[in-house]
Amino acid sequence: MIDGQQEKSDTEAEDRTYLDWLPEYLDSFDSFNNGDEKDGKQLEESGARRWERDENEEPCGRRGIARVFMEGMTGDEAQLPYRDQVDVVAGFVEQAVEKGCEKPVALLDDRKSGGRLPLKQKDFRPRSWSLTTKELQAELSKPRFKITSAQENSAQSAQDEACDAERRILFLPDLIPSTMEAVLATAPRNHALTLKNFFYKYLTSKAAIGVTIPSHGFKVFTFDLHIPFYVLIESKELFQDYRKGSDHKPLRRSSRLPSLSGSNGSLRPLCLYESQVSVTVTGIDHRVWTAYGSFDTYYGSSDSVQAYRATNALTGRPDPLAAGQLTAHNLIWDPREYYFKVFEIRIQQVGREWRAILDQMEEDVDHSRNNQNLPLNIDYSTTRGVREIGAWNGEMVTLLRRLIGKLGDTVEAWDRFQKKDVAYFLFDDDLLTTSSLLESSINEVDNVFLDLKDILRKLRKLEKGLCQDSPQGLNAVYDHGNHEAQIFQQKSAHHIQILTFITIAYLPLTLAANMFSTTPGVLPFTPNFTRFILCFLILAVLVLMSIAASFRWRSWAQRILRYLCCIRRKADVPKDLEQGLGS
Repeated sequence: MIDGQQEKSDTEAEDRTYLDWLPEYLDSFDSFNNGDEKDGKQLEESGARRWERDENEEPCGRRGIARVFMEGMTGDEAQLPYRDQVDVVAGFVEQAVEKGCEKPVALLDDRKSGGRLPLKQKDFRPRSWSLTTKELQAELSKPRFKITSAQENSAQSAQDEACDAERRILFLPDLIPSTMEAVLATAPRNHALTLKNFFYKYLTSKAAIGVTIPSHGFKVFTFDLHIPFYVLIESKELFQDYRKGSDHKPLRRSSRLPSLSGSNGSLRPLCLYESQVSVTVTGIDHRVWTAYGSFDTYYGSSDSVQAYRATNALTGRPDPLAAGQLTAHNLIWDPREYYFKVFEIRIQQVGREWRAILDQMEEDVDHSRNNQNLPLNIDYSTTRGVREIGAWNGEMVTLLRRLIGKLGDTVEAWDRFQKKDVAYFLFDDDLLTTSSLLESSINEVDNVFLDLKDILRKLRKLEKGLCQDSPQGLNAVYDHGNHEAQIFQQKSAHHIQILTFITIAYLPLTLAANMFSTTPGVLPFTPNFTRFILCFLILAVLVLMSIAASFRWRSWAQRILRYLCCIRRKADVPKDLEQGLGS
């Protein structure tokens, strides 16, 4: 807030939406600066008109709900942790909104944690659990708490208590623009900053684990859990994420696992899908809190609204954020325990996916080393295999680096959490927590991360092996590439030799033809066929002698020099004898 002081946060703030409060605050702030006075009714009407949306108005001609929400008050945008946070979230929502989407897109579970009500009556409202986009916005627009006066009788108070929704769970799988817009349009005032960060980290697939308790503004807590990972599925069909990000590219990437022809990969079509787990728990105390969860299911995951609806019909309403492992019979009311239990369940799923990917990568690399050995004296006909192995090697290294980057970010987020925020869960004030469930969940999560660190180490070892140690690594491919270039040069030189031989072979005939085609009177004899053949033979002998001289001229020159030296020595001997006799 502007005044820099913490505000008192109660159930009234949970029922006041951020978009309703924002224009009223801005109008009152302007009125205070301008010396004008407006009553509450005028401010409320002006605030409602400020964000009123005309369905016939073009999206490019207005500031959308998401952009107004993300920008907030003057100066709020500069306080966001990421520079592109407004554009990423607003750009995603401002895309074409789905029309006529009647299938359920969310699960909303509201419960009263009071001890006086039986379990059957702890549901907030007698409504449908699974909601369409319109139903979701309508339900979130209803007051979450019913404020009663002190003069009301006990029966009325009990009825009011039954209406309160102290524990809210909102499940948003495969988040789409219209669903996000419905949540932002109805978001409580004290959830604004939490949702700004939550949706951005989900859309950008960031890794984050931590606790946030702001030093100013509302007295609220936020537990963040954002884990990017990959899912390996054996399928002939490659599913694509139909959602588009603010850059108009698919929100999540999907690809086939690189494979060599003749390897096991060609018999088992394996698809690799990018996925994200995003959960945030925020509230004002251990009694009143909300949990938001978004998960990717575009690749055919069972973590969907339809799957949980079917489970509800069989075993009762499950908790979708906890992958259905928590039901109405074992609900967790404490937000810290709930957060870490969901953390435990989801990180175990993520760990299994990373382990499956590592096992498959190791199998493919070992198979390439054992069954794809390249011959040392490779010829031109086998260079296609060299190119295939080189391309596979490059794709595997690129994939490994992408996997290492995602897993490394997750491990680093956990390490930061252990150094900075884990004490918030291990201690109650200055004493160790007495919650056995919390201690058990923290230990289980830590064990999974020890396994994830081992997987990360092995992935890095695989990358290094493909780049350096493996005989089918990049260095070997480069050597074979140089060998292929040498083969090409040799073949080119051989072709040039053939062309040179043909040229020389026809040179005497060409010279003879040119001589006999000159103007009459140039040659000292009368041209005829016999003389043409004789001329051709003489020229052929001269060409052969020239060729022989070009190859043997050094040895011939040495012989001539030796011969001249011998003649000179023989000529000098008589002069020496005459001088000797004279003396």
